[in-house]
Amino acid sequence: MAVNSFKDMSKLKKMADDAKKFMDVSRTVGVSKRGYVKISLDGEKHLKSVDFSAEAMKLSPEELAKCVKEAHKAAAKEMDKIVKKQMKTSGLGNMLMGQ
Repeated sequence: MAVNSFKDMSKLKKMADDAKKFMDVSRTVGVSKRGYVKISLDGEKHLKSVDFSAEAMKLSPEELAKCVKEAHKAAAKEMDKIVKKQMKTSGLGNMLMGQ
């Protein structure tokens, strides 16, 4: 039994290391509804870049803030999809859930 547990732990560690590498190189972009703001996030949803269109500079601070939030939400949602798919294809999600 201990040997199987060790093998499982080794396999889990490798899968976790692979997942970390994947997260380190993953990027996603979200765009606000009117296209005024584009935000890029890394795999851990850390902000990598923010781009504003020329039209964005004409917006009120409140409207611009709304666009930033929209773009961030879109990028984060896309990253969630990417991570979920990666967890499923790597088998890490199943292993962590005991399946």
